[in-house]
Amino acid sequence: MDNKNFLYHVASRTLNLLEQKKARYSKEHTSFYVWPRTDRVLLIFDTAVVDTGKINEDFAHRLSTQLQGRLVVRTNSRGLYLQVGYHIPPALVELTASPLDMSKQPSPYHIPVGTTYSGKDMWINLLEGDSFLLSGSRGMGKTGEVHGWIQALLNGCSVEVYGFDGKRGVEFSRYASHPRFHMVHKLGIALAEMKEIAASRRQQLLKSGQPNLLLYNQKNPDNMMTPIALVVDEAALTNDEEKAALVEIVERERDTGFYPILATNRPEASALLVKSNLVTRVCFPVPSYYASQMVLGMNGAESLPKIQGRGLIVFQAKVTEFQSFRVTYPEPNEETVRMMMQQEGGEEEQKAEGGRQVEDRIRELAGQGLSMTAIVREIWKSGAGDAFAWRSAMVKKVISEGA
Repeated sequence: MDNKNFLYHVASRTLNLLEQKKARYSKEHTSFYVWPRTDRVLLIFDTAVVDTGKINEDFAHRLSTQLQGRLVVRTNSRGLYLQVGYHIPPALVELTASPLDMSKQPSPYHIPVGTTYSGKDMWINLLEGDSFLLSGSRGMGKTGEVHGWIQALLNGCSVEVYGFDGKRGVEFSRYASHPRFHMVHKLGIALAEMKEIAASRRQQLLKSGQPNLLLYNQKNPDNMMTPIALVVDEAALTNDEEKAALVEIVERERDTGFYPILATNRPEASALLVKSNLVTRVCFPVPSYYASQMVLGMNGAESLPKIQGRGLIVFQAKVTEFQSFRVTYPEPNEETVRMMMQQEGGEEEQKAEGGRQVEDRIRELAGQGLSMTAIVREIWKSGAGDAFAWRSAMVKKVISEGA
């Protein structure tokens, strides 16, 4: 790329970023000037036209990414400048998936992200990550990443892990035999129990005079509160009440030691969760910039190569591309499989018993002389059954059999 084309390239990318960040007060005046120097290009911004607060480190990082990794430095000793280096850094290493190696876990609280372009393995501390959102198109690596995180936390044996997979235990039941893992079958019930645990811990913090779990544990090493990781897969499929409870945990219960990890293949269907204060965000390839914006708060995931396990993570105000580790799933043991089958049978029996109770109620109302419409309305109000159409069909069936 010759010098003239390079200057145009820098200017156009800078202008595009200003537009994306809505950083220009006016489109009728010149926002910045491009000044070529011997070893760099200076971008000089007009502070009367540009919102200088938005020309921050993130802006410089994004511009660097769009300029093939060239060094971009922000200075404001006399005005506001961005210095763009001509030199392209050496070629980065190729991203390839390597097996997850638990012997490399830096601490019991670290969870594995993957390999970065620097060639280093990236692990992040659960306690520093705070709260997590993982998303991406189906089959792009989200579930494997979640399994890797669960395995690392269980390997560390310092965190209680509660897991709800949204698939009736198909994914997470393989960890049910681990003493630190708690299989969640009814998310609403588990969330209510967690609110009680949080309330109890809050009282304990008040008595101790410490504001949060981390400081409490530093002062009470012999009576530490164990951090709790709440892993919810298929989070977009939760009902409104469960979503509200999850948001409450995300926004209020960090101090009491709760660290939510929410995963979904449908970011557009989980707006309430996405808008909550989920600090650390991971996105695997998605089909549109809108989905990337929903998860990461920025474009980028829509441009990732469609390789399983390739992703972007926003952590501590930095965006990093990575290739996740290859994770081996443990096989559920016989005891776990038998427990899951018994529970499945118990739930089916409860459904059947509920159906019999509805039928008895229909016969009772019909005996009182109520019309079919009135019976359907009464059954609807009682909350029995799954849907209005289902109740209507059952009423017709029971009445026709009685006739």
